[in-house]
This record gives sequence, C-alpha cells and structure tokens, in this order.
Amino acid sequence: LKQPYGLIIPGASPHRPEKRWPAERYAELATRIIDKGVTAAIIGHHDEKDAAAAILRVEPRVKNLVSRTDLFQVAALAERAAFSVGNDTGPMHIAAAAGSPCVVLFSADSNPDKVCPRGRGGVMAVTAESLQSMTVAQVEQSIGNVGGYRALVRA
Repeated sequence: LKQPYGLIIPGASPHRPEKRWPAERYAELATRIIDKGVTAAIIGHHDEKDAAAAILRVEPRVKNLVSRTDLFQVAALAERAAFSVGNDTGPMHIAAAAGSPCVVLFSADSNPDKVCPRGRGGVMAVTAESLQSMTVAQVEQSIGNVGGYRALVRA
C-alpha cells in the first residue's frame, strides 16, 4: 500500500448487524480520507465482501483487501498504518495490538469499558446509542484526535 494509508475495518459478527456502521458512511469517510492524500484500504473476512462492494461502488479509489489478508498480514499492515477505523470486531483488536492508532465504533449494544481494544498507538472508542446515528464528521474528527491523520493532512 502506498504510504500514508489508513485501514477501514467494516466487519462485525454477521448475527450482530447493530454493531455495523453503515457501508455508505464508510464510503463517505473513505472519500474524505483519499481526498486528503491518504490511501484507504478495506480489510476483512470474506463475510465483509458485500460491505466492501458497497463502499467501492461509491468510492472506487479504495484498495480492497477483503479476504486477501491473514491475521499476520493484518497485524503487519496495522503496524505501519497511520490509523485504523472500524466496528467492534476482532481485527480491530489485532490493529490496536500491532500499534495502530485506532478508532473503534460502538453502539449501545456493546460496552467499550469492557471490550474496547487496547494498544500502544492509542485507541479511541466512539459511542452512540445506534451506529445509524453516528456521523462521518464525528468519526473523521476522532481519527484526527487519535493518530497521525491530523498531521498528515496538515502537511
């Protein structure tokens, strides 16, 4: 991936749709990220192919790595990422453990005090009663507050 880049992790348990921020919001976020000169890459399990396709329909400049990475590759990508943003899901724990600055999106269906990833790069939990009510602006601002994204776009 071309540096600088950020990871977008839109997955969550298939049986827990309330833990998924809408794909169209990830697409809008990806557009904002790319327009600021940062490569956006989607990662996830093959179950996230539909979310990735929905994002790519809106923002075709996104790099689609869904079902093309194993856990070790996710960690290696996260270690070098300017940031990672995603739902309350396992790969976000890997990204945080690898040192990526992380923004994790939580609805009222999860308690970030109990399940939020931990990592040396910094982790910010963004919460809302429903992920449907969480805005792209909130998430983008959180990325700027947790990682190297703010410095990248000022350069």
